[in-house]
Amino acid sequence: MYVIANKCSKLQAISLGWCRNINTDGIILIVKYCTNLICLDVECCINITNNLLIKISEYCKKLQVLNVNNCRDLSDEGFVAIAKECAAIKVIKMNHCSLITKKTIQSLSAYCKDLTTLEIRDVKKCSDGTLNDSLVDLMTVCTKLNRLDLSNADDGTSISNQVIQSIASNCVDLESLDISGGNLIVDKAIQFLAKKSPKLEDLDLSNCKLLSDESIIAIAMNCFELTSISLFGCYQLTDNSIIMLSLNCSKLETVSVKRCYLLTMLSIDALRDNCEHLTELKHDVDMEL
Repeated sequence: MYVIANKCSKLQAISLGWCRNINTDGIILIVKYCTNLICLDVECCINITNNLLIKISEYCKKLQVLNVNNCRDLSDEGFVAIAKECAAIKVIKMNHCSLITKKTIQSLSAYCKDLTTLEIRDVKKCSDGTLNDSLVDLMTVCTKLNRLDLSNADDGTSISNQVIQSIASNCVDLESLDISGGNLIVDKAIQFLAKKSPKLEDLDLSNCKLLSDESIIAIAMNCFELTSISLFGCYQLTDNSIIMLSLNCSKLETVSVKRCYLLTMLSIDALRDNCEHLTELKHDVDMEL
């Protein structure tokens, strides 16, 4: 790390993802010398601590992209420092950073107006109503967001319908949205989202178990740029909505309808026949029925 820091002081991007033996002190050497750093990827560097984020906030004011997915010792202290001092930040990936709370979201709202990508998958302490309120506020400020991962694999928690409505109302350039595990999300919210998100290309609604054909028909009638959709575990869906999806969303490349138990081969054949760009179709429909 010292050699890189000492010899590459003009470094703007560095990826150390999955280097599990690297610790905070080693990366801080780079941060102190490479003050023009724009992009830092330390995904799954499991030994890093809040001290790294604090040092980044002190030395790397130009930072735009930060990937700390699966760095589970990071908490509000580090992320608040980044939000306050790195005003140019556009991309933050903090999936599975399970110690963060609504304080991090509130700091992003207060200081990071230019965010375009936010990933907070499976953040367990962010599963209460106060987090949902903070996310609603975030969407009203960070209107440039076009890629969002708010998914939660824990069936006991979910973002609210109000969050979906705030995303739809404010993030007009939305291209990618993952809200899988959204066990509270209802058709009305997805219908509103579909009408407001014509640029949507990638949508994951896996295990949004309250959704019916009404949601998928609304998507089919409004989201013509869609290239990928996952409906895994949306068990209320029938052939009617999937056939409509196949007819209107001809750009689809990847589709998952596994565990959609009411579907028949009519849906599968329609997707194969009408979506000429389709390269991946996941289903468990019994072809013999």
